[in-house]
Amino acid sequence: MDIGTARAFGPGVEVDVAAFVHPTAQIYGDVQVAAEVSIWPNVVVRAESQSVRIGRGTNIQDFVMIHIGNGTGTIIGEDCSITHHCTLHGCRIGDRVLVGIGSTVMDGCEIGDNSIIAGHAFLKEGTIIPPNSIVMGAPRQGRPDPQQRRRQRPERLDVRPQRRSLRPQRAPPVVGSGVPCGPSLGVCAPENPLRLTR
Repeated sequence: MDIGTARAFGPGVEVDVAAFVHPTAQIYGDVQVAAEVSIWPNVVVRAESQSVRIGRGTNIQDFVMIHIGNGTGTIIGEDCSITHHCTLHGCRIGDRVLVGIGSTVMDGCEIGDNSIIAGHAFLKEGTIIPPNSIVMGAPRQGRPDPQQRRRQRPERLDVRPQRRSLRPQRAPPVVGSGVPCGPSLGVCAPENPLRLTR
């Protein structure tokens, strides 16, 4: 076991002899670290009332925060890569999962085996991701109801014809007014006053 200073670990922490923990990592509470795990600079793992389990061969990269949820521990499977600046909070991560840089996985989330969580993704509480998935993006808040947007669309489209109707219109020439009607007709005859159509 290659570990840092004793003050980096609280009571109840169990680190396998074949694991590596950087001296700047801080690990407290009911935490079990399996063989071949590597925990890198400035990682914080805290488990006050629930447990944290880190499976064999997993690497926890710089500045990762692992904490428990309200009534849920954090379980990380084998051969995972939890990359820089991630937050895992009371969730369950399957085997061979990549959690991208800056991602947040909240309480009650379950990530299936062989999945990828893209960088800066946010998984809100209770999200279930099936195995072999790729997940990206963050949930939006305050998004309008699509049905409401469809109902409003015809009202918006009616504005253009109304605006067009306000434009001044040029009246077509009247037969008999003396206005030239075309090169072959000369001047329109006054005895038959009919409007011409365009």
